[in-house]
Amino acid sequence: MDTDRYGRTVAKVYRDGRDINREMIREGHAWVYRKYLRDPSLLEDERQAREARAGVWGLPVYRRPSRSRHGSGGRAGPRSRCDRSG
Repeated sequence: MDTDRYGRTVAKVYRDGRDINREMIREGHAWVYRKYLRDPSLLEDERQAREARAGVWGLPVYRRPSRSRHGSGGRAGPRSRCDRSG
């Protein structure tokens, strides 16, 4: 679909007709990256994964990868204090 500013390929991944990007979000293995969001329905998939505490949402501590990359890394606090915003 695109190339990011670091030269990485940005793509939708399909296998046997399955949308792997969406499946990763539904299973709690990926966050929706809101800055470049093209399909708002992914937000609902993420919400449902959070409610079900699927994947990373079920961990006692989690931190968005972008928070760690942009200088607010370090140890994450307990679940109630972690970044859960968009």
